[in-house]
Parts: sequence; structure tokens; C-alpha cells
Amino acid sequence: MRYAFIAENRLIFAVRAMCRMLLVHPSGFCAWLREPFCQRALEDQRQTVLLKQAWDDSGEVYGYRKLHDDLCDLGEDISPNQAWRLARLAGIAFQSQKVRVCHEIYPVLDVGHGRYLVATNPLSTQRSGFKALMI
Repeated sequence: MRYAFIAENRLIFAVRAMCRMLLVHPSGFCAWLREPFCQRALEDQRQTVLLKQAWDDSGEVYGYRKLHDDLCDLGEDISPNQAWRLARLAGIAFQSQKVRVCHEIYPVLDVGHGRYLVATNPLSTQRSGFKALMI
């Protein structure tokens, strides 16, 4: 971000003065001009394209785990966390599984000696709202 600002304004201001103001070394700016993206950024861009392609081929339903498996099948060296990070940055929306809700669960109170009290009314938490259940 700082180097990009220096590159945009280097015709207006002196490069060394901007480097001093932004607390960067001028040699770092010169190195950035030669190669603005590091190897990891280039590798991330390449793998992001592969992730998008695999996601489109799946009908846009695969999650990051299956996308990771697809890339590993292609011979890519990528971790599941990296696949998740790249997919999230690329805007790939994963479908989450629906949470099943069971409405038949009533609170059970253990009274001891193998005796349990089961709620007759799920909203009731008082002892009078329980019926005895012997196990």
C-alpha cells in the first residue's frame, strides 16, 4: 500500500522524501518496482483461479473440503485452511448444512437412586411440572 502510493506520486514528490515520511527504505521500494508481487501472492492467484474453476464445475455446491480434495487430485500442494482462506477471499459462498431441530426434547431431572423426573410441559422447570419416571 505504501509502495503503491509512492509509485503514484513519484512524479510529484521526491521518492526518498516519501520513503522517509512513510517509514520505508528506498531500496525496498526499488525492489517492489522490479517485482510488485511476491511468490506467495502469485501462487495464491493461480490457486484461486483453480478453486473458482473447480467450484464452477461442481455446480457451485462444493465446500472448501471437497475443493481442497479436487486441487490435491490435480497435484496442487494446498492445505484445507489455505483452500478455505482463498475461497473466502475469492467470494465463493459455501452452502451450509441445515440444522435439524428436534421438538420432542423435554428436560429430565435426575433425583438419584435410578429415579428421573421428566417434564410434562417443556416450558416448566418447577418440580410440580415433572412426572416420575422409574428406570
